[in-house]
Amino acid sequence: MRILRILLQVLIAAFYGLALFVLLRPPFSLGAFLGISAFFAFLFLLTLLLREHTESRLVGRQISPRVLGTFIAFAGFGLCYMSFRLVAGLPFSSGRRGQLLASIVDVVGPWPPAIVFAGLGFQLLYIGYHVFRVAKT
Repeated sequence: MRILRILLQVLIAAFYGLALFVLLRPPFSLGAFLGISAFFAFLFLLTLLLREHTESRLVGRQISPRVLGTFIAFAGFGLCYMSFRLVAGLPFSSGRRGQLLASIVDVVGPWPPAIVFAGLGFQLLYIGYHVFRVAKT
């Protein structure tokens, strides 16, 4: 949770820098500058309050192995499905990762990435099953 909070703070700082870059260009508006500064300060304050809330909430709590195993198994199923999509020749997304995967498939063909995705997917399914099974004993 600490990493998530730090990531949120970095993201807030990056967007604040972008907003400052846009707002400081002519014509300058003091009201907009103060409003944006107050908004991002409020978001930063919320991340600090999130730290206090999660630290007090997580004292003595553990993650349920059933829930963790289920999430790991769903990730493995997603990778197996991605392997099927590669072999079946279904279209990729138009985003950056989809275009990168399409260029890799153009160079090496669909089978090597499909084998990697299937291998990782089956490993995650196996791990997820065993983590889920720990809860029954």
